[in-house]
Amino acid sequence: MGQTWKSDSEDIFERFASGIDEAISTGQVLKCADRDVQYSIRLQNERMRKHGLRVRYNLTPRGNLSEGFKLGRIWSDEHYENKLESRTCLKDEEYYEGERRVFRKKENAVLHQTVTSVRDGVDVSEDIYCCPDCGAPTRISQLTGGCPSCGNKFRMSELYPKISNYYFYPDVGSTRKEMGRIALPSILISVGVTYLFLLLIGVAGLIGSTLTSHGNTYQSMQAMGNFIGIAIGGIFIAGFYGAFTGWIITVIIYLVRFGKFAAQRIPMAKYLGSQKSFEEFMKKSTPEFSYEFFAGKAVNYIKMILLSDNPQNLPFYYGQQTDPSFENIVDVESMGAVGVTKVETSGNYAVVYADVYLENTYHSNGKVVRINEVFETVMRKNLSRPVSMNFHITSIHCPTCGGSFDATRSMTCPYCSNSFRMEDLDWSVDYLVRKAVR
Repeated sequence: MGQTWKSDSEDIFERFASGIDEAISTGQVLKCADRDVQYSIRLQNERMRKHGLRVRYNLTPRGNLSEGFKLGRIWSDEHYENKLESRTCLKDEEYYEGERRVFRKKENAVLHQTVTSVRDGVDVSEDIYCCPDCGAPTRISQLTGGCPSCGNKFRMSELYPKISNYYFYPDVGSTRKEMGRIALPSILISVGVTYLFLLLIGVAGLIGSTLTSHGNTYQSMQAMGNFIGIAIGGIFIAGFYGAFTGWIITVIIYLVRFGKFAAQRIPMAKYLGSQKSFEEFMKKSTPEFSYEFFAGKAVNYIKMILLSDNPQNLPFYYGQQTDPSFENIVDVESMGAVGVTKVETSGNYAVVYADVYLENTYHSNGKVVRINEVFETVMRKNLSRPVSMNFHITSIHCPTCGGSFDATRSMTCPYCSNSFRMEDLDWSVDYLVRKAVR
């Protein structure tokens, strides 16, 4: 692995990682991402521009797992398969207001991406897909033959796989080289301090002997010999004890780092048991259900709500007017935890209560701050509708007439004029409120 991820790589993970900076900064379409991810990135770009900010969002591979690792998380429906891919990286963010840098955070992170692909041997030609060039929702068979709106043709390899979700997670691990950058200064400083301490003892002894010798040459020479012995022998003593102390300091630094990381995540641990029971409950009616897919959907929807200037215009949000302070949010990142607190049924619908842990970036009065927050949400879905890994709010398939349209532009089908309820197609968000600041 080189020092950068390449935009022309055959690896979709690399293409996404190398293009996300420009997508957020300029609003350029990131074609390797699905339409919902593109839409959330566009909302973030618009929020940035509204606040007069521009961001430098640089990701470079680093660490022991920079070439990727598998967590064994694969979930699928009848047509599509989702796979979680992860790689360690250095995440360097800089926010500018005009030419003035107002925020910078440089940290080791793990970049997680959900890659959606077509299952082997499955025919998806009649599924709906948004044209990568003009965005018109149409059938895949038409795109491969020529988009009805713009006429461009696409190979299946240009349509899938796609990145359908992404998030970062702190990387508390270090390479030997990175540990050395902390250990070496700690050792050198410890050796120096130890040796200086020994020299001070020697100097104090020399001065004391000189003052008490009363001109006795032998005693003075003996004191000088002791000092020289301390000066020479101290090199070995300081080298041993100083190196040992330096490694202890290094270990303490890493323990403090890990302790801070653990302290932030301990409140999330109480939800670990609920994930399995929630998934088992949902699989009774929808066998293809996956907690990971639900969690990714929840975070994506909440991100869109927080970054949208008019959340009530989003097709999946039926909640109250959001807190005005949300208008100062310029970035939303998952902390990797969606804790389900309660699940109940209401007729044919599943109603899910959950706590979602997010790291949000606020901009106000020329300052940028990053805050860990917990949001309480209630989501609803029709249990009779199967889970679709290909569902996007930007390409709704009207259940009445079969027409396809972008629900972010209209919640009424432009072909038959029938309105719809999102929970009859996918998940809806009925309630969202900030629960706590951590």
